[in-house]
Amino acid sequence: MNRHRTLLSAIRAALCAVILAITASAQLEVCLSVHAGPATGVNSNGQPSKVTSRIHVNGVNDTRTVNPVAGQTAAQVSAAQEAQYRAAGFTTRRINANKFCITAGPGGAPITEGVSYGNDDTGLDLDSGVRRLPPGPGGPVAPGAKGKGVGIGVPPDNQPPLPLPQPVEIRIIIEVIDRNGVVRTIVVRVQLLPGMNGQQIQAMIIQALRQAGFTPSGARWNSVLDPYRLWYGLLLERSLLGEDVQHVEYQYDALARRVMPPQELHAGVLPEHGIGTFGLPTLGAAQRMPSAWGDGLPAPSSFFDITYQIELPNAPGGEVIGFARTELPIPNLGGWLYVDPGTSIFVLQLTDPMGTIRHRYVVPNDPGLVGLKLFTQGLALDAATMQLSMTEGVQIAIGN
Repeated sequence: MNRHRTLLSAIRAALCAVILAITASAQLEVCLSVHAGPATGVNSNGQPSKVTSRIHVNGVNDTRTVNPVAGQTAAQVSAAQEAQYRAAGFTTRRINANKFCITAGPGGAPITEGVSYGNDDTGLDLDSGVRRLPPGPGGPVAPGAKGKGVGIGVPPDNQPPLPLPQPVEIRIIIEVIDRNGVVRTIVVRVQLLPGMNGQQIQAMIIQALRQAGFTPSGARWNSVLDPYRLWYGLLLERSLLGEDVQHVEYQYDALARRVMPPQELHAGVLPEHGIGTFGLPTLGAAQRMPSAWGDGLPAPSSFFDITYQIELPNAPGGEVIGFARTELPIPNLGGWLYVDPGTSIFVLQLTDPMGTIRHRYVVPNDPGLVGLKLFTQGLALDAATMQLSMTEGVQIAIGN
């Protein structure tokens, strides 16, 4: 109990030291790359192929579309895509022949979110990523953007069994980066059998990702090209080794496309329905940087889990839970609070011997909860140094 009182006192002291200032959103750069090829020029329905990307500049969607013609190389399509952005006043930088990054909108407007969409019948592989830009001359900005994790598409729940003459294999290429900056690539192979429906395909993909050491969380987004269409997906944030997911790419052949419709890859965007993290963790006295992740799809009459890997074993800690998100710097911690203290509660809980706190949420069978958003953040106190270690923020969006 005394340790709990000490923790509460430390939290109150930290919040009293919060600088209440208006801070700008972190600026990002959206990187788009094109691989494989050559382009086929048409999709499986005989319609012109599309390579479309969408970014958010000051909260406004900006969509650009390139129509690859048959025989075009990936580098040619990438060059055409960059030329469209530059002609519209965007600032870009070329990484290599197949990849460029958009660093600012017209007039230097900040990029706040970005996603990329590709028609998978183009003969091209299309990928996207989001990177945080370093602070400019105006000083540091509130680091509240979503800087890791990629959403990948899966067939919808209601997709009926589609006839296949034989099993097909899809490959999911995942690039992760550890806390020391070491990058590695994992190839996840999933075999789909004839007669599988949408839910069975989803289960197979989730099982394969778990076996490869990932914790996929169910998520739903509105489609990039059709905002009235619900897009089914999985959000990959980190591996079980604590590596952040930076890049995901689907690879599958024409036969597999009969059960895997054209997919969307989302980066740097929190889902409208599901669990996602944002912001930066605070090291404090922990030996490794804390992290958080979710498991499950929040919906009425269901449950989901949130895990906070705080890296302080057997320490007094807990989670802040509230209905409003914020970005409050805590100077004496060198960290950030992401849950509005005016609308939140603090739940005390000791970390386990691995420095972890887990919380299972049970959602009542109440349709009125659809659309509700919760924000959480895990933390723990090191009694020897009186320092708080904190995870990044977690957004929980309840949907159907």
